[in-house]
Amino acid sequence: AFLQFMKENNVLIAFVLSCLIGLQQMTWMKLVVILWVIVGSSLSVGGEIHFAWAGFLMQMISQIAECSRAVMGEVVLTGANLRLDPLTYTMFTAPICLVFLLAGNYSTWDPMIPGRFVENWHLLAPNAFLAFVLNVLVAAVIKETSAVGFVLTGVVKDIFIVILSCVEFQELVTHRQTLGFTVSLAGIFFWTYLKTNPDFPWSLAADASKSKANECTSLMARKMPPANPLATSTTGNLQGSDRAHAGV
Repeated sequence: AFLQFMKENNVLIAFVLSCLIGLQQMTWMKLVVILWVIVGSSLSVGGEIHFAWAGFLMQMISQIAECSRAVMGEVVLTGANLRLDPLTYTMFTAPICLVFLLAGNYSTWDPMIPGRFVENWHLLAPNAFLAFVLNVLVAAVIKETSAVGFVLTGVVKDIFIVILSCVEFQELVTHRQTLGFTVSLAGIFFWTYLKTNPDFPWSLAADASKSKANECTSLMARKMPPANPLATSTTGNLQGSDRAHAGV
């Protein structure tokens, strides 16, 4: 339960990282919606929380790495210099993943692996194909939305997995979890509404306050006294005199 509770903060981590590198603009409305989704997701976490520093540090490193990967993916997929398409992005990232997987296989190698591969190739082949499609779809979602939108999509995926388990396998869902899912979905829908409707009144209010601040800065710049033309002329004459002496 503690790890699940920490995982719900991925939305905030991705949002803060995006703001730090300029992909998102920090506004009070966006921050409220992000906290809205986190509160709803936290309500759906059940079970007793047992804190352990080792688990906390490993989970935090994992979350920062995952959110950093999504943010860097947004940079290379939507940046002005690269703008890779999802398939090209997958082509560049797949070899790096292969290197880490080979290192993991080498450290945990079992002589029975080749025989098991021959026995289950008909299951591994479609699994590998689905993994490839998933990686392309992840890149497409990041490109079309953002790193924050991708993390929010993951929250929706988790909710629908729970709903499917409840319908198909008769899993028990408490009233508290239902409330948490409802709050999270409402926050995600509101985030989508803000992104697709920038003319929303609260968004306009934020833009108006920003424009007013810029206008005040311009007025202050206009009120600054102009440079003294006499001083400028004297400086120019002195410089000309120095050049004349140097020429002599």
